[in-house]
Amino acid sequence: MLLGKPVNKSDIENAKYILFLKIRSLGYSKPDISYAVKKTECGYVVLFTVKNLILYRISKIELNFNGDTSIKSEVENEIRELTGETPEYSFLSKLKEKIVDLMLNRGYYNGRVNLRLEPIEGNRGLVKLLISVQTGKKYIVKFDGNRHFSEKKLSKLLTFRRAAAVDPFEIENSVRNIKTFYQNNGFPFVSVKATTRAVDGEEIVEFKIYEGPEVFFKEFKFLGIDENLVDRRKIEKLTGKPFSQRDVNSIKLELVSNLKRKGYLSAKVNVSVSKEGTVKFIVEKGPIYRIVSLKVEGDTLNCFKEIKLPTVYSDRVLEDILNKISDCYGFKGFPDVKVIYRKKELRRRGNEVLMGVFIRIFPGKEYRFGYVIFQGLKRTKLKYIKNLVLIKPSQIYSKEKVTKQYSLLMDSRLFSKIDIKEFKTDSAISEIITLQEGSLLKTKGFVGYGTDSGIVTNGFLSSTSPFGYGLKYFLFGKYRQKEGYDAVFKVMKPQFPFRKWDTSYSIVKKEQIYESFKTDKTTYNFELLRRKSKSFFQTFRIEVSRERISNTSIRAKSSFLKRSFVYSQTYDRRDNKSNPKRGFLSFLNLSLSGFLLGGDTDYVMAEEKFLYLFPIGEEIFVVRLNGGIINSIGGKPVPVQDRFFLGGAESIRGYKYGTVSPTDEKGNYIGGKAYGLFSLEVRRSLTKNLEGALFYDSGRVFREPSRFKLSNWYSSVGFGIRYLTPVGPLRFDYGYKLKKVPGQGRGRFHISFGFPF
Repeated sequence: MLLGKPVNKSDIENAKYILFLKIRSLGYSKPDISYAVKKTECGYVVLFTVKNLILYRISKIELNFNGDTSIKSEVENEIRELTGETPEYSFLSKLKEKIVDLMLNRGYYNGRVNLRLEPIEGNRGLVKLLISVQTGKKYIVKFDGNRHFSEKKLSKLLTFRRAAAVDPFEIENSVRNIKTFYQNNGFPFVSVKATTRAVDGEEIVEFKIYEGPEVFFKEFKFLGIDENLVDRRKIEKLTGKPFSQRDVNSIKLELVSNLKRKGYLSAKVNVSVSKEGTVKFIVEKGPIYRIVSLKVEGDTLNCFKEIKLPTVYSDRVLEDILNKISDCYGFKGFPDVKVIYRKKELRRRGNEVLMGVFIRIFPGKEYRFGYVIFQGLKRTKLKYIKNLVLIKPSQIYSKEKVTKQYSLLMDSRLFSKIDIKEFKTDSAISEIITLQEGSLLKTKGFVGYGTDSGIVTNGFLSSTSPFGYGLKYFLFGKYRQKEGYDAVFKVMKPQFPFRKWDTSYSIVKKEQIYESFKTDKTTYNFELLRRKSKSFFQTFRIEVSRERISNTSIRAKSSFLKRSFVYSQTYDRRDNKSNPKRGFLSFLNLSLSGFLLGGDTDYVMAEEKFLYLFPIGEEIFVVRLNGGIINSIGGKPVPVQDRFFLGGAESIRGYKYGTVSPTDEKGNYIGGKAYGLFSLEVRRSLTKNLEGALFYDSGRVFREPSRFKLSNWYSSVGFGIRYLTPVGPLRFDYGYKLKKVPGQGRGRFHISFGFPF
């Protein structure tokens, strides 16, 4: 409670008292505590000195018991072995809970348990534990009329045990709980009464229940409102289900909230229920409130933006105006700004109430940033991450700048935890930024099996700033038995050379096994990643690679030196990266290989991938549109490994990996310079971790771009099951070919990881 804060005598005294209580709770005698404050070059050190500590031991136990003797024997069993123990607070608290539980289990709800420690004179450090137990009167609970729910289930609704008491208040609470339970489980006309009576020294508490008829939601009627104020999907889900007062209240609250947002501040909603399951919502909207005049005073920074009058009055409209003014002043160095308002009813006009609003702004004092301290760095040297420092002393204070500083540090991916605390003085606000560096070594991976890829292993290793230079290191690889492997080593400098830019260098070793050939690549990449916004990214990359093809009868050059410039951009507006339900993703990739860059290849390539997700009811509809084109420069051939191939679990399911492709005279799959791909998938959640899907895939690869056409595509239909795991969904898909391929069956079963798109 003291670390990182300015020196304050009151805070130190509070810390001293908390230390005193903590020591006492551990079973020690009253300690003498003093403290001293010393100034150092790095700040202040507070030294607490503790004297006269005596650790107590229980030497003797006295039990004063009044009540059921069978409970007394159990209490004696609990305390028999306590002699010699340290009387810690947590220990005594658990002992008391055990004794109370013994009484509650026997129906003694109003019992009392007291524990007290008493020092033994002449024996330093020894205490006597005094235990006083009074069981009180025994209570027996009975239920009558409960035809649909067991006594065991209803007993859980009683508040006696939680309150450790039976009194009129707790009986009323229990009646209310039972009634609410019935009303939320199909019995809106239930009534519950409780009676108490004494029998042979015991108290009988009986709950008499009249359940009434069981009711199912059949029809919902809304009287006095527009239909668009009601969420029809919610109504459709409830139809046919048991009556629930909770759901009815939820609809009622939604109606009132929507009406108030539209200016009907005094709207009322009454509800009636029939035994046949018809629920009527009878709405009295009342007058509509409108703002016809709005006056603002004290706006020295011109933060108020005029709004069009008249406008509907609601708390949300007014809060939006006030919040925008407050945020504007906070961004301009006035965090203590106060914005107050006064509303007044001017006059009534028919079914309208015309309102006037007066807003007064008190800007307060202008602040600047004071000192800015970074702490918590153990490996990383501060001078190597100065590019991540946005806040600097003497700048005008801005809440927005503090938020941007947090985002800048978080986006760097160098830190696993960031905490920013502010300390205000007369004219400055100082910042203490505590950083927790990412893992020095972090690993993860998995092993699986895919029908197209065979045995699959993935491994990932990362290290954050191991040498103190603010760099992020990655080493990851993927092995696919039938498709090859990838191994990547990457070094990244975040937010360099400019903010919103990352610089990285990587070495990629890759093997790809196609149906008709195998390729080996070693690629060296220099890349700049630019973050235009949270959703929009741009990548500029220079690639130099050496490539070789083998295991093939294709007549083509076997080795290449390739130099390329690649530009790509990603616009991602999906609601979730790992399991999206709505939104869209657009990925554009442009590359120039050879030409002025040199090397053995000369061509340009463009590829666009578009994904759109939208929910309809409980189903998620997903549309994929992909397309690509390659044009050679100077008529030079495009290497076979750089051409487009389709087929497999990630493109057109039902077809073998890479076999939707033009062929040569020997039947080799040689790829093409253009392709189109379309997919439609409908996903539905079956259980918490299980998802079902129906899909249609269609696509084709063309030898030359000039041959591209929207007919005679390879298509498939099928279904799939996905099991959601922490490392991504395990996917089982079956695709049925609508257009046959020589040498392949009519359908194909795919096992793979991740969503297909």
